[in-house]
Amino acid sequence: MGGHRRRKKRTHVVDESEKKEPVSFIFSRGQVGKGAQYLVGDLRNVMQPNANTALKVKKSNKLRDFIAIAGPLGVTHLMVLGSSGQQTTLRIIRMPQGPTVTFTLDRYCTAAEVCSMINGTPASDGAKRHPPLLILAGFNNTGTAQKKESVAADGEEGEGEGEGEAAKEGAASGKDQSRQLQMLRLVATTLKHMLPPFDPATTSLSSLRRALLFQHRGDGVIDLREYAVTLTDTSVSSELISDLTKKKVPDLGGYETISSAFEGFDGANSVGGMQGEAGHIEKDRVKLTECGPRLRMRVLKVEGGITSGPVLYHRLSQYSAAQVAGLEIKARESKRRLENEARRNVVRVAVRRKKEAERADKKRLREQMKSDERTLTHYQHEDTLHRMERKNQQMITTEEAELSDDQ
Repeated sequence: MGGHRRRKKRTHVVDESEKKEPVSFIFSRGQVGKGAQYLVGDLRNVMQPNANTALKVKKSNKLRDFIAIAGPLGVTHLMVLGSSGQQTTLRIIRMPQGPTVTFTLDRYCTAAEVCSMINGTPASDGAKRHPPLLILAGFNNTGTAQKKESVAADGEEGEGEGEGEAAKEGAASGKDQSRQLQMLRLVATTLKHMLPPFDPATTSLSSLRRALLFQHRGDGVIDLREYAVTLTDTSVSSELISDLTKKKVPDLGGYETISSAFEGFDGANSVGGMQGEAGHIEKDRVKLTECGPRLRMRVLKVEGGITSGPVLYHRLSQYSAAQVAGLEIKARESKRRLENEARRNVVRVAVRRKKEAERADKKRLREQMKSDERTLTHYQHEDTLHRMERKNQQMITTEEAELSDDQ
């Protein structure tokens, strides 16, 4: 009977709590300005504690080097700042299979510049111990609805050939809008998985120290902002707190009772908290202070793989079916080339380790042989001394015997 090969048909379900948290490598490649170099440090601070801040990058390092070590180190995303002509670009690569989203930075300010403009302070080290709350806004709006409506209106007003052309333009606009919606969903998914998910049931308010906002303004333009979150208890009057902190006697003449001085105020900026005794609801006032860099970036390209996959979206050009097929072939070849390169790197590392182990064994053997030679020489020297002593003793004994015979 021929052997039957078993195939795995069931996949073990991984618990959500056991999934590893995302980790990002953030670095720059190529010739970038000083502002972009400062931006690398700012983005690392923004993504803490889910960013590897101890990463040291050399000029000789290539992108494939970071891709090769991303798997063993548990890295899930790469954020690469570079330059394309006169523009600064930002690539976000999802490991290990993509996608790759490329942005062009229309304008940006570093965290130091933002804090100097608003007289603020950067986020504290304690705030960086917890990941920021991720907020995605406006990703359901493509920014082309008004254009589509205007084209449809022109199509209704036109007659004959003009009406047909307007209808074609309206259909083309609808396709563009559908492509942009797909692109925005993919970009939003990529951004969402860069930080751990937020669970209101298990997350405490004290851990919400920062907020990271990605706001889509239309036509693929996205703004990035970082805010420091400050929670203030509104169950006590702010004037009373100010007087107590200044060690002044508060003026309680306007209150009927002492307890009324500690009653909260229903402000628009207050959020409900836990319900205390006797149905009293504790409220906290949330204050947002900008503390991080400002980026206005525009989606340039979305690729299905790692930097060289099929182009799913491009702002400047549209690809035909034949071009998409050619790009897919190139993507497969590039993927195969990267896999072969990674395999060769693994083999090179194994060979290097084997040679190092062999050299260490040879060195240890030489040292052992030298030690054995020294030990053998020592034993031979002692044996020679013993033989000489025995010979001298025999000579002395023989002479004594001869003397006794003569007497």
